[in-house]
Amino acid sequence: MVINFQIYDPIYGYDAEAHYNYIDFFSMYLPDTIKVPTSEDTREFFSPPMPYLFPSSVIVVCRNIIESTNFVEDCRPYMSKISQLFQIVLFFLSLFVYTKIAKLLYPKSREASFIILLLILVQTVNYRTFLMIRGEPYIIFFQSLLLYYFCKKFINREPFDLKDSLIIGILIGLLGLSKQWAFLLFPSYFFILFFLKTKKSKKEFFRFITIAFLIAFILCGWFYINLLFNEGSPIAFNHPSKSFDLRNQPLDFYFSFEANLKLFTNPIRPNFDNQLLPIIYSDLWGDYWGYFTFVLSGWDFGRNQETIGSYLGRINLFSLLPTYIYLFGFFLTFKLFNKQNRNQRDIFKLLIQLGIIFTFIGYLWFTIRYPAKPSGDSIKATYMIQLFHLIAFLGLDVLESFKNKSYKKYVLLVSSLIIVYMHNLPAMITHYL
Repeated sequence: MVINFQIYDPIYGYDAEAHYNYIDFFSMYLPDTIKVPTSEDTREFFSPPMPYLFPSSVIVVCRNIIESTNFVEDCRPYMSKISQLFQIVLFFLSLFVYTKIAKLLYPKSREASFIILLLILVQTVNYRTFLMIRGEPYIIFFQSLLLYYFCKKFINREPFDLKDSLIIGILIGLLGLSKQWAFLLFPSYFFILFFLKTKKSKKEFFRFITIAFLIAFILCGWFYINLLFNEGSPIAFNHPSKSFDLRNQPLDFYFSFEANLKLFTNPIRPNFDNQLLPIIYSDLWGDYWGYFTFVLSGWDFGRNQETIGSYLGRINLFSLLPTYIYLFGFFLTFKLFNKQNRNQRDIFKLLIQLGIIFTFIGYLWFTIRYPAKPSGDSIKATYMIQLFHLIAFLGLDVLESFKNKSYKKYVLLVSSLIIVYMHNLPAMITHYL
């Protein structure tokens, strides 16, 4: 992260210019008032303001310190780097919270905290996402706090009261002000009540979560009401939508019947045009779109242009191991839906599982409603980063189960994951120069 912070300029990120335009507009009215941009001001008009509040505040401070005839341009370098640093802090705080969750789930395990860090840090998408000025880092941070709070209440068998409604409501509201992807997590907070044991606990949880969402709506609802009145829809977007129809996307978007060996030889665009799973997989472990690990805009400059494809292919091959661990944990958790005597850890794992399911279904809905043919440039691992952090906890459960059954196999798996991390490490360091 230190090397990336020194080298990577967030202006190279996804839709960066539009995000910068949002910050420029937002900062103009601070600190006197909060005014969000419209579709005439930036293509990111539909994005909630939370991710832009800190960068805009840096701009406000900057224009009160420096002397300039063009504050927008002269303050941008300071804003970019300070905002990056702030998001890196959010990343490390999220990791710290994850270790606390691991200790709650496996109090007798000395390695659980290390394992959850390994399962998160091996994902290349983190290093790219947290250096771009956008909403997903805030989703990860607030999601981590929510997960910790739910985990603590479930594991300790603590009842939910009005104070909990206030805390959870504020966190959910802040999620809603971070990025719309966070809404894909919200159904899991309701549906978990069906897996509680007694009618009394279900009734108490329903009252608690209903009040929490009312508080959340008070906190973030104004932005979506503003979208409704100014842009015509609370879920307005910068591309025209289609009615939901699976035929909006071609068959190879869902599944390609042609064997594409480029997944392990050259997994960079445009080799998987508009193919959901190959792009997501290659973008999770590598850099399919060429925004971080290498520069795809031209083959005559930048580092590793001629050899990066084969290296990213090997990354995809090595990353089959953590992928298998994640998926094994995901499918193994389905048995908890029908388990009769669930313990409190099972309830938390079901909360994780529901978050994964609803995130994937919601993202699939988005890509079908807003098809980006022929390239599929709306398919990015960053947009589903919340899912990848969630599934890491199910991977942690797999490794903890292995440790109880065969410590030798556990050590072998963990050692192999460390090897994967070391092999993939160069992809986590930007060469976007």
